[in-house]
Amino acid sequence: MKKITLLFALLISSIGFSQDLILGFETGESGAVNGGPFGGMAGPTVLAGTGSNTTQVLEIVGNSATEVWQGFNLTLSETVDLTNTQTMTIDVKSSTAISFLVKVNGGIAGAPEAAAAVSHNGDGNWQTLSFTFDTALDGKAAAATGQYTGFVIHTYWADGATGFGDVTKDERTFYVDNIQGPKASTPISDPEPTDAPATPPSRDANDVISLYGEAYTAGATISNVSWDDSDFEEVTIAGNKVLKIAGADFIGMDLDTYLDASGMTHLHMDYWIATDWIAGQVMNPKLSNHAAQDGETSAIVITNPINNQEEVKNWQSKDFDLTGDRESIKQLLITQAGKSGVYYLDNVYLYVEEDDSPAAPTTASPTPPSRDANDVISLYSDAYTAAATISNVPWDDSDFEEVTIAGNKVLKIAGANFIGMDLDTYLDASGMTHLHMDYWIATDWIAGQVMNPKLSNHAAQDGETSAIVITNPINNQEEVKNWQSKDIELSGDRESIKELLITQAGKSGLYYLDNVYLYREATAGVEDNNTLNVSLYPNPTSSSLHLSAPNRIKSVAIYNLLGKEVISLKINKNSESIDVSNLASGIYIIKYSIDNAFSTAKFIKE
Repeated sequence: MKKITLLFALLISSIGFSQDLILGFETGESGAVNGGPFGGMAGPTVLAGTGSNTTQVLEIVGNSATEVWQGFNLTLSETVDLTNTQTMTIDVKSSTAISFLVKVNGGIAGAPEAAAAVSHNGDGNWQTLSFTFDTALDGKAAAATGQYTGFVIHTYWADGATGFGDVTKDERTFYVDNIQGPKASTPISDPEPTDAPATPPSRDANDVISLYGEAYTAGATISNVSWDDSDFEEVTIAGNKVLKIAGADFIGMDLDTYLDASGMTHLHMDYWIATDWIAGQVMNPKLSNHAAQDGETSAIVITNPINNQEEVKNWQSKDFDLTGDRESIKQLLITQAGKSGVYYLDNVYLYVEEDDSPAAPTTASPTPPSRDANDVISLYSDAYTAAATISNVPWDDSDFEEVTIAGNKVLKIAGANFIGMDLDTYLDASGMTHLHMDYWIATDWIAGQVMNPKLSNHAAQDGETSAIVITNPINNQEEVKNWQSKDIELSGDRESIKELLITQAGKSGLYYLDNVYLYREATAGVEDNNTLNVSLYPNPTSSSLHLSAPNRIKSVAIYNLLGKEVISLKINKNSESIDVSNLASGIYIIKYSIDNAFSTAKFIKE
């Protein structure tokens, strides 16, 4: 142990307390840094001292480019007892005038974390500096009131500051040694559980994601983050492995992978608090979601108050409903709201209750009718050959996957407001008259619910130029949890369809989709013209095509063999001559309507 000045020794004696070596940095003095550094600084280094301190000391280098609250944690080699006095000392050497913040933590039996400021005049010499935990700094208790096992050094502080908002940073290097205070003559210890928590129920592997616990296979490996003020270790209680957590405000646990918990509905955790209850105490879990897998994008923060003495010093089992994004969980944090102490944690897992599992269809979707290949453009269906391959766009808030229901492949869509599906080609649907889709909604009906399809048209094949937006309300409970088949008439440009979108109007949930296709209604062939009493001549023709019928012909549309509409007319009379002179030579199909019936015929343009 190093010497201190006689004057300071006399001063300490005169004010009625003794100082013992609580932590030094020579061999046998337990100078290990624990739980740090944090806030972006480099780790402090144990090296040979200079001047009056010629043995090992701790070199601290401040980083002005990172957080003002940067620092590191130390585990004291002796428990310090600040019950009767709150004063300690530390040896400091600095060539510039500095102030830094120190704290005691790891309070036993609920002793609160406390903070004090230390200042050096920058004369380049070793000084033994005294500090007292009697002022509320950085939101910590005004006074230390018990025994402590941990010590924190924050590299920066400012004279007269009460929080880090008043602090500025500079480039600094200084040295510390010989942290001293009244050693606990009879160190106390926190109580610990003597029994294990209740064994979790047996669950299907698909219904649970375990973060920690022996009951289920772990979904990830956890590690202590560098920026919290607590630490955990695995211990064995009554033959069962649990986490022992010691510290102050919060513990942060990083997962070694991103967990998709979007199908989970609850969080469970068992904990055993070793300190006595205080008013306002909480044990609040937080699930940090990293949707882009590049930092937190949202979080599920749960309030879990500790209400009375009966909720400490025995195992508590808590189940919390989950609301919020959870498709990419990367961290679990637990906050104690300033309550320093020790607690034990076990059986931390996410799960879905069997009764809470979303409904799913047990029967296949309706089988579409047989159609001529020229009369249908399929986007997704087992019934027809697909005209394009679909993929999930990156700018929606839902996802789809292909699943099999009753031997039939369907799309399972989960998310919130809308799904976007990109087609790998541009589809000419100008000859199609209707959109069909079958869907099965897994959530209960709510007023205002819709299932609105949208066909995005890219006429220039360079982004959306127009769209067919269809309103399709879900009217009552009878329209959910069973297959619905919808046929929707199309109006609008559709010569270059590139995207299909379906909007749920804010109704978060799950649904199944099948048989999405565009079609023109099945029509009679050429041989049916006599049935409809339509006369079509001359055929072949080079200029005009004449139609006549006993009944009024409402409309006529002419398509080429690729299905593209080339002429469309409203007639509303018994006969009409149609100028086809501008059409290229070839075979065409003419479709006409009489008394709500449709018929088609072929003609040749010479």
